[in-house]
Amino acid sequence: MLCVYDLYDLYAITVTVRFRPENPVNVPVLEQVIGVLNDRDRAGPNRFRAALRSVPGIDRDADSLFSALLTDNSYSYFPIGFLKDERVLRLLITAYEQLLSAVREGNADRIYDLADCLHNLPIMLTEHDFTVPRYFWTIYVSSYRKKWDESFLRAEQKALKCRPKQIRR
Repeated sequence: MLCVYDLYDLYAITVTVRFRPENPVNVPVLEQVIGVLNDRDRAGPNRFRAALRSVPGIDRDADSLFSALLTDNSYSYFPIGFLKDERVLRLLITAYEQLLSAVREGNADRIYDLADCLHNLPIMLTEHDFTVPRYFWTIYVSSYRKKWDESFLRAEQKALKCRPKQIRR
C-alpha cells in the first residue's frame, strides 16, 4: 500500500523521466516502480526510494538525477491513509507500464508527453483522498490520447466511473 509520501516520490520519479527521456536508467527505474505498485502487501514510506537503491547506474553523486531519491526520509508524522482502491492501483500500474513501454521504444517525444500526462497524477491522488479527479482525464489524458493513443487508459477510466460513492467522515 502506498502512502502520500510514496506518491510524492512517484511524482519526483515521473518528473525526472520527463526531464531526461533518453536516460538509460529510466528502464530499470520504471521496472522498480511497477514492482512497488504491484506489491500490495507492504506499507510505509520510502518504498520507491528503497527500490531505486537497487538500480545499477544510479548513485549518490550530484550528477545523478535520481540521487535525491536514494536516501530514506524520516517523517515525524505518518499518515493514516493509504491508497487501497484496486482500481486506482490498476490505473497507476497500467499507466507506468505504458511509460516503461515508451521508454523501451525510445521515442523521446512520446516519453516526454506521457510523463507530462502522468506527472501530476500522484499529487492529485494525495489532494483528493486517493481518488482521481475528473480534470485529470479532461486536461492531461485527453491531450495524450489525441496525439498518441486514443485508447490510453480507457478501461481504467471506465472502471473508475463505476466507483461507489465514498462516505465522508
